[in-house]
Amino acid sequence: MLRSLFDSLVPPACLICRMPPPPGGALCAVCRARMPWIEDPCPRCALPRGVPGGCPPCPAGSATFLAAWAPVLHTGPARDLLLALKLRGATEAADAMAAQMHARAPQGWLGPGTVIVPVPGLPSRRRRRGFDPAEQIAAALGRRAGVPVVACLRRDETAVRQLGGGRGARRRSVPIVLARAPPATAERVVLVDDVHTTGRTLETGAAAVASGNLSQIAAATYVRTPTAA
Repeated sequence: MLRSLFDSLVPPACLICRMPPPPGGALCAVCRARMPWIEDPCPRCALPRGVPGGCPPCPAGSATFLAAWAPVLHTGPARDLLLALKLRGATEAADAMAAQMHARAPQGWLGPGTVIVPVPGLPSRRRRRGFDPAEQIAAALGRRAGVPVVACLRRDETAVRQLGGGRGARRRSVPIVLARAPPATAERVVLVDDVHTTGRTLETGAAAVASGNLSQIAAATYVRTPTAA
């Protein structure tokens, strides 16, 4: 009842363009139609195959994680939706992202025996925002998939700042460590982050999880940059 009253006073708006969305939807039809969906992705690095900057050669050929996926490229309305979460604090955007990530998940990765582990951001950014984007997306994906979300990783304040960094900065070692072991019942781990660029952060997180004797690891993000460089 309170929700209906709120909606009557403040009508729902598309999280990207602020136009009216369909009933119960987070995005309007125009923004959904413009989503840069990734078709024919590489199952290992999530890059679209057969396009400039795509795969092969696969940049994740020797990665610790065995699979990776992202529903959309980091451009256009997908990038705008991510910025709505990260810059405007529109945490409801995480639900829309998780729905797309769940719909594009490879078979077998989001089922019984899976544990979702968010890749932590810098503590200073969390304090500034009041939340961590990866944790919001991971929580929404866990609810949708019906699997547990466990914060197993810790990231030090001295970690390399990813936002706006050049290629050299992004490729430096990012200190992500295993804060506690995943549950003993876990058969596989799905690392969740917002953006997959070089894969360095995901690889560091996967290596930390693997140190806890779990080898079935996948990396799921909302967006994938069009090139691994």
